[in-house]
Amino acid sequence: MRAVDFFREVKQELVKVKWPAMNEVGITLAFVIVAAGIAGIVLLLVDSAIYKLVKMFLGIGGAL
Repeated sequence: MRAVDFFREVKQELVKVKWPAMNEVGITLAFVIVAAGIAGIVLLLVDSAIYKLVKMFLGIGGAL
């Protein structure tokens, strides 16, 4: 298969794609940003708790 044929077929397939509307993109983007923020906060809290537990069990770093 030649490269020209390949790109012609790619163009034909891209025409068949149902692209999302701008409001769908905005809603999905907002959801992703909020979900990433919540996941970041949860991971921060879990990491802090594990860090404090390790410090307590190993007896390093003085009082919590």
